[in-house]
Formats: sequence, C-alpha cells, structure tokens
Amino acid sequence: RAYGQSKLCNILHANELAKQLKEDGVNITANSLHPGAIMTNLWCHFNSYLAVAAGAVVKYMFKTVPQGAATTCYVALHPQVAGVTGEYFLDNNIAKPLPIAK
Repeated sequence: RAYGQSKLCNILHANELAKQLKEDGVNITANSLHPGAIMTNLWCHFNSYLAVAAGAVVKYMFKTVPQGAATTCYVALHPQVAGVTGEYFLDNNIAKPLPIAK
C-alpha cells in the first residue's frame, strides 16, 4: 500500500510542479511516467522453490531493463516531448492516469 501511495505522490508532485513552473514562465517541464513491470534480479535474493517458479513465470510477463528504461529516456530526451509538461506517460505515449492522480 505504501509503495502505491508513494507512486501517486510522485504523479501529484509532477503535476503541481508543472503547473507552478508554467505559471512562473519557467522553461522547465515536469512529467510523470510508468516504466512498466521490470524484470530485475530481485528473485535471486529469495531462496525458495516458490521464488524460482515465480521468477520463471514473470520473466515472460515483465519488461527487460532496457525496455523499462525506454519510456524514461523518451520523456527526457525525445524532441517530440520538448515543451510537453504535466503529462503522464506509459509505453512512450501520453496516457490517462487513474482519476485520483489528477
């Protein structure tokens, strides 16, 4: 629950920051994004058959680290996103966050 709340706060903070920067006429953008579920070596820290089995299954459902980094790099560097602020991105596209994140 705390993790989800922290992600919500990240989105709300980026939205407010974008609003304030725009009002102040500052040429800085602030956006939020969801990189997706990323397969990392987290499973190697668990020593159980369940962890091994779960790791074997989720690796086909999760993104690789480079795939997970793609949206972050896109929002930070792509010319098409220059000047875009206060948006939420998912898979290199502007997406609609849950209503609570508005």
